[in-house]
Amino acid sequence: MKQLGYTFFSGVPCSFLKNLINYAINECDYVAAANEGDAVAIASGAYVGGKKSVVLMQNSGLTNAVSPLTSLNYPFRIPLLGFVSLRGEPGIPDEPQHELMGQITTQMLDLMDVEWQYLSKDLEEAKKQLIQADEHIARNRPFFFVVKKGTFDKVQLRNQQTSIHLNQIRQHAHADHQMPTRYEALAAINSMKDGNTIQLATTGKTGRELYEIEDADNNLYMVGSMGCIGSLGLGLALSQPSKDIFVIDGDGSLLMRMGSLATNGYYQPVNMVHILLDNNAH
Repeated sequence: MKQLGYTFFSGVPCSFLKNLINYAINECDYVAAANEGDAVAIASGAYVGGKKSVVLMQNSGLTNAVSPLTSLNYPFRIPLLGFVSLRGEPGIPDEPQHELMGQITTQMLDLMDVEWQYLSKDLEEAKKQLIQADEHIARNRPFFFVVKKGTFDKVQLRNQQTSIHLNQIRQHAHADHQMPTRYEALAAINSMKDGNTIQLATTGKTGRELYEIEDADNNLYMVGSMGCIGSLGLGLALSQPSKDIFVIDGDGSLLMRMGSLATNGYYQPVNMVHILLDNNAH
């Protein structure tokens, strides 16, 4: 891709794209976006600024990218090279939240008038596909590759220098001052529930670890819908005022839809507590 001039990448992590993301971080300019729509907008801005740009996302996040792809890239003829993973591929076992998206990923691209191909696992064939995609992009239209599991060879991520901002204060900590692990925090939260408590755990390890601690009848483990747990909690709290709703969120999930905090803050149901577990990954 660098030989074709693609040096700017933006995206959201996906295990199918991990090695491509590692390559982008190692060799190019890579901006980790809070959600897929932001990634499209960031890459589009870089294109307007003179960079040939690439956007990376899981197909579950393609829905987040619909708005900019249809109302930014389409009317302004901003072409991007895209890679979207195919989670939930029909006939291949996967988690339930990917089932429907696996069936409609390519249909969504068609509906948005985005040209696409399945990326070949053969390197020489993939090079030919990239040249074809580049020719399409030269006509000011986006082109997306749909990426199946195991397409990319392993790329080791090099050590990266952490960005240090002026508003950060670093202090030496002692072992007895360390923050609890996510598992320990979840165990503490779970120990305080009673029969009137409903616990909503965000997608990913938060829900999985709460399940390991105790698979209680009043627990809901979000799968997919990253960033929606707070809004789900708001609707539940408003409709069930006699219940105590505990929303357990993660930093990456919250970043996806931080606008929901304004809505939750406005309605502020007294029976809802929104807990953020921040492991400093984002």
